[in-house]
Amino acid sequence: MHYLGPITGLLLVALSLLLIALPQRLPPWLSRVLGAPWRYLLALVRLLLGAGLIAAAPESARPLLVSATGWLLALAALLSMAVPAAVLRRLGAAFTALPRALQRLCLLGPLALGIALVVPP
Repeated sequence: MHYLGPITGLLLVALSLLLIALPQRLPPWLSRVLGAPWRYLLALVRLLLGAGLIAAAPESARPLLVSATGWLLALAALLSMAVPAAVLRRLGAAFTALPRALQRLCLLGPLALGIALVVPP
């Protein structure tokens, strides 16, 4: 399972680069993802991916980073189920209301995390 960290990193890099290059796709994507059926599926995927990263952390190249990413994903999955959908939609609307440059700046964090997961130490 040592490959789970780099695969997650590639996924983070791909999504971050897509949203940095095409920020106008963020509002419709967020409205679809925060809808009821997709919200639960995304939470399940995040929870399973987080649990897998936590389990794979000891045999990875960067165990602390992989473990922290796993816990972050698991916590995000649990919080997305506990927080009402209306609040999540308001948070999504607040993020998409930011200027495009600030949105791109915020997306550099997941991009850097993905690169750190992919590149060997």
